[in-house]
Amino acid sequence: MSELRQRPAPGGTWLWVAASLVGITGGVANYLLATAAAAHTEVAGVGAAALVSAVLDLGCWLVLGLLWLALLVPLRGGHGWARIALTAIAGLGVLLDLMNLFGSWATIATAVVQLVLLAAALVRLHRAVRPASL
Repeated sequence: MSELRQRPAPGGTWLWVAASLVGITGGVANYLLATAAAAHTEVAGVGAAALVSAVLDLGCWLVLGLLWLALLVPLRGGHGWARIALTAIAGLGVLLDLMNLFGSWATIATAVVQLVLLAAALVRLHRAVRPASL
C-alpha cells in the first residue's frame, strides 16, 4: 500500500465527529443567545445584526460539519485526496473559531474546545501518512 493510500490512525474519526458536534452546538447556542438579545434590545438594528450573524455562524458550522463527516468515508477508504480536503476545510474551521473567540461566552467556550479537537484531529490525520522507517 502506498504512503498516500494508508488508512488513518485509529480513533481519529471520533475527533472529527466531536469537532462537528461541538461546532454545531456552538452555533445553536450562539443563535439562542442572539435571539434573546434581539428580543431585549431597544435598538432594532443591533438585534437584527446579531441575529443575522448568528444564523450565518450556524449555517457555516452546519456546512463544515457535514463536509467533515462526508469526507470521513473516503478517508477511511485510504484516499489521499480526502486527507488534503479535510486539512483545507479544517483550516476554514480554525479561521471561524478564531473569529468566534471575540463573541459571547458560548462561542468562546465552543471555539476553544473545537480548536483543541481540530488540532488533535489534524495531528492524528497526518501522523498516519508517515512511513514507519522515519
